[in-house]
Amino acid sequence: MLYEINVLNIEATGDTFATRRTIEDMHNASSAPHNASNRWDLDYLKALGANWLWFQPVHPPYERGSHFVAKKFFAIRPIMSKNFSGDPFNNADLINQANRDAAMTAWQNFVAADTKSVGLMLDAPFNASSPSPGPARQGKSIASNAAPLW
Repeated sequence: MLYEINVLNIEATGDTFATRRTIEDMHNASSAPHNASNRWDLDYLKALGANWLWFQPVHPPYERGSHFVAKKFFAIRPIMSKNFSGDPFNNADLINQANRDAAMTAWQNFVAADTKSVGLMLDAPFNASSPSPGPARQGKSIASNAAPLW
């Protein structure tokens, strides 16, 4: 059975950045923010009968807006780690190497902690990996000056 998950909101305790879930919460890592109230973890997943986790995009977004526009498919969104430091809306904090390293470490620890043999599938939105719609804008201007086809 496949279980789809968004790391940031699975059992979040509110709708603010401070109340988000983290990768560390998903496997009850030491000092994970929600350890005291954590119901969702790999044991819970296995009790449901699930043996696959399908992660909604975990890659850092290329631009603000859609989380499905990614370029760095070998990176983890820094805000998914409990060790993110700074403002989640500040681009400088989002691309800070220490924050990026913390997120990758959290992800690697989660994968290593999976002693339940749960398969992992990442949502990789390759169809939205273009850096900008520049060619589309050019095509529109070319097409708008073209003579009708009929």
